[in-house]
Amino acid sequence: MRNNLFLIPGLTTHAKNFLVNALNDYYSKYDNYHYILLSFHKKNRHPSNKLKTECIELAKKIKLVSSTNEKNIVIAKSLGGVIATTALKLSKTIQIDKLIILGLPIVLGYPPNINLLKDNSPFSNYVSEYIDLFKNLKNKEIHIIQGNEDDLCPIDDLLKITLDYKNIKIHVIKGGNHDFDCCKKTEYKNLFKIIEDKINLI
Repeated sequence: MRNNLFLIPGLTTHAKNFLVNALNDYYSKYDNYHYILLSFHKKNRHPSNKLKTECIELAKKIKLVSSTNEKNIVIAKSLGGVIATTALKLSKTIQIDKLIILGLPIVLGYPPNINLLKDNSPFSNYVSEYIDLFKNLKNKEIHIIQGNEDDLCPIDDLLKITLDYKNIKIHVIKGGNHDFDCCKKTEYKNLFKIIEDKINLI
């Protein structure tokens, strides 16, 4: 049996290559995963109702390549994490056994000053309303890997939002920015090790 390993990249080309290269390295060593690269329509900056449609389409793609006897792991970067969590909430028929998110824009769509959080990211033009990323996902295993110097997705805000979710594990990369391209080599290796460890535990 080959399990499914889905990758949903973020907006930037660098972030996409960063994850693709890392997962290709992993996939070349192990033959028990079916590696699938998914994508969303990056050029269409749209309100949340269009985002909802896109998430439904993504859920359909995951369901299409999955079978009942396979495990599904989703690794998502940045806005890809928003797509993944929203797709999970919208579809009751897809099975995701583990979700790993890198650089999640946690305050996406928050109105100014609510819970002392501020959405200062460029992702705001993808949504027209506040999105609760984790509502109804308390039975899912979710790992978030976040750089402590990520200006787009501040680690302090992430900790506030996820405080009441026992199913969410936070992994902090020291010196990591949003694309994890400025951290030290040891932390860079640590990031890959976290991903590989979580995949192996499935």
